Amino acid sequence: MDLETFAKKLGKDLGQLRNHLNRRVPGVAGQELVNFFKRNYRRGGYEDGGFHAWKVTKRQLSGMKGAEGKYLPLHSRRNALFSAIAYKTGDGWVSVFNNAPYADIHNDGGTITIRLTDKMRRFFWAMYYKANGIRRTTGGKGRKKAKTKATMVAEQYKWMALTKRKTFTVKIPQRKFIYDCKEVRGIVKELVKKEVVKFLKI
Repeated sequence: MDLETFAKKLGKDLGQLRNHLNRRVPGVAGQELVNFFKRNYRRGGYEDGGFHAWKVTKRQLSGMKGAEGKYLPLHSRRNALFSAIAYKTGDGWVSVFNNAPYADIHNDGGTITIRLTDKMRRFFWAMYYKANGIRRTTGGKGRKKAKTKATMVAEQYKWMALTKRKTFTVKIPQRKFIYDCKEVRGIVKELVKKEVVKFLKI
C-alpha cells in the first residue's frame, strides 16, 4: 500500500500531508543535523559507520603545553569554525553549511598557497619563541623526547619567519565535519516517519 492509498483510508488528504512535511521537517531536520555535526566536531572527528578521529596536528605532536597544546584539530579558543555550522531551509529541503572562508579546505582537504606578509613573519617569530619555551618547562625522563619535538616545531616557525620566499604552499588534511552518510540519512528518515505518524494520528 502506497502513502496516498494509506492516507485516503484514514480520511486524510495527501496534499495536506505533503505540505505539512515540506514545512515542518526541514527546520526540525536542520537543527538535528547541526547538533549531529557539532557533537562529532566536539569529539574531534566524524561519524560514518562508526566514529573516526581526525588526523592529529603537528601542534598536538609537538608536546606544546598550555591551552594550545590541549586543543583538538580544528579547535581553538574562539572556535569560529565550529560556531559557523548552520542550516537554511526551503519548501521541502534543508541545507547544512559553514560560511567560514576556510571551511571548505578543512572539510575537503587540499593544498593552498599563502602569501608571506610582514605580519605573518612577526607571528611566526612569536610562535618560535613560544615553542622554544616548551623545552625549558620540560623535565625528567621525557625531557629529551619533548625537546626534540618542540625544537622541530620551533625550527619550522623560524624557517617561515626568515625565508626569502614570498609564498609557500600548505597541504591541509581532510577533516570533514559536514558530509553525507547513512547516519545523516537515518536522522531525516526518522523525522519524516515521526511527522507522518503525528499527522495521521496513528
